[in-house]
Amino acid sequence: MVESFFTAGLTLLVIGAALAAVLAKKFRQPSLVMYILTGLFLGPAGAALISLVPELSIDALVSETEYITLMSELGLAFLLFFIGLEIKIEDIKEVLGETLTISFTQMGLVAVAFFGLSILAGFGTVESVIIALAFMYSSTAVVVKILADKGEVETQAGKLDVSILLFEDVTVVLVMAVLSSLAAAGSFSVASIGLSALKVGFFVAVIAGAAIGSSRYLLPKFLKYASRDKHAFLIHGLAWLFLFTLISKQLGLSLEVGAFFAGVSIAQLPYSEELHEKVKPLTDFFLAVFFISLGLSLTTGDLLKYIWVAIGFSAAVIVLKMLFYYILTSWQGFDRYNSFKAAINMTQTSTFSIVYAAVALESGLLGSAVVGLITIVALLTMGISSYMIFYSDKIFKMLGGKIGNKETGDTDERKAVVAGFNEAVEPSIKYLSNEYDEVTLVDRSINTSNEAEKFEDVEFEFSDFRNVETRKNQNIGSADLVLSMIEDMDLNREIIEETSEECITILTAEDQNQGSELTSKGADHVFVEQEAAGDKITEVIKQRGISENE
Repeated sequence: MVESFFTAGLTLLVIGAALAAVLAKKFRQPSLVMYILTGLFLGPAGAALISLVPELSIDALVSETEYITLMSELGLAFLLFFIGLEIKIEDIKEVLGETLTISFTQMGLVAVAFFGLSILAGFGTVESVIIALAFMYSSTAVVVKILADKGEVETQAGKLDVSILLFEDVTVVLVMAVLSSLAAAGSFSVASIGLSALKVGFFVAVIAGAAIGSSRYLLPKFLKYASRDKHAFLIHGLAWLFLFTLISKQLGLSLEVGAFFAGVSIAQLPYSEELHEKVKPLTDFFLAVFFISLGLSLTTGDLLKYIWVAIGFSAAVIVLKMLFYYILTSWQGFDRYNSFKAAINMTQTSTFSIVYAAVALESGLLGSAVVGLITIVALLTMGISSYMIFYSDKIFKMLGGKIGNKETGDTDERKAVVAGFNEAVEPSIKYLSNEYDEVTLVDRSINTSNEAEKFEDVEFEFSDFRNVETRKNQNIGSADLVLSMIEDMDLNREIIEETSEECITILTAEDQNQGSELTSKGADHVFVEQEAAGDKITEVIKQRGISENE
């Protein structure tokens, strides 16, 4: 059993994934683009390409096995669970209104446009519907990653795009559930669509109600207990994931629906950040297998049959999305620069374009050649838009636009992040909550989670600040003040590197030598442990924090 699992093909697949991740970073491309290209190279498409060389003929280096297929399915489940962990109901409430209007109007316009274009290109009704659905979303992975690298997540355009992507992620699950239901029913008539939508709506409401109810009455105590064991915490989270996928399957829904709502239920709790970090490596690995296996399943015939249609559709995706988003954001009152930035960020199809295609292929709703078309469009639009987003300011200037005072974040709201908790820092947190608009306390201690309940207007995140993903999620690059009570020199150096020059950094060191080094590197103040009394910390914050911002 073990020997049959660890085959040469699987070894090549994993090595290929590792190389693809390196190349993606080097060429500033989304990892999934390189994963699919790796799958194409290792599969029959790559073998056919190599065979074009005279006197050189080989078989596919890797072929799909039941184990690779299983890991691919796990990749989808982990992806939806991971996205669910990012969906906080409070965040959704905050971005209603203009975001909802832009998001659903854009999705509707793009779907209608590509349904019409697909019909004109000679595709059938079912194929046209799925193509239209596949192209109406933009890529959360591409947009958020590049905006984070550029430090533009907190800009007006960045916040708008991230909130739109949040809504799109929610609708993805519902559409996928309806597609799976239609495939199971074996019919695609108007009546069957309506019946499937009602069925899915009812069962999704059931599982969503179970998720939200458990997040209020069951999960807080369960995860509070589970979090005491740092190593077993991930296992408890995965048990919750598989429980919901089983419930979803029993209700006749796809396992991805259950995985998504399992994540949503945990996302409402302060423990979600910790689980989010622990699940990410597993998600990355299984998703790499999923996208590589998709490349393995495509032949040169699948890729070439609609190659010119794919190129035309790719151009249409970029142009139409740019146009629709620019018009809609301008209509909602955004200025020319922010409308341009918000629009250019969204000029690609989504990871879920490929997921839809894979689900539809497995269900018999699409042929492999149409899957090849959707995949090529995803590769082209993600690849091209990555450079468009990265050089968006230069493109704006080339088109005659003028950039005024460039946004680096929200200048009206002041943000403070506190890492680590003890009695000495308690008075400072109370003071910060009065002086700053947003204060977050980050600590991985069950006792701190109890103490944090007494602080009003302070958000608590159960997580380890030493983890780079935690600091990214807290967006310390846009923070106005970072106070760390953790005596860790590596962490202190990283905080100084990751925060802006305007950010006030107050750190804690073990001795004077460490303190001197941190001060020379740019820390505003460094406490040696025995000096970090509560009144001293608050006094330093008053002197350095308030006077510089008044």
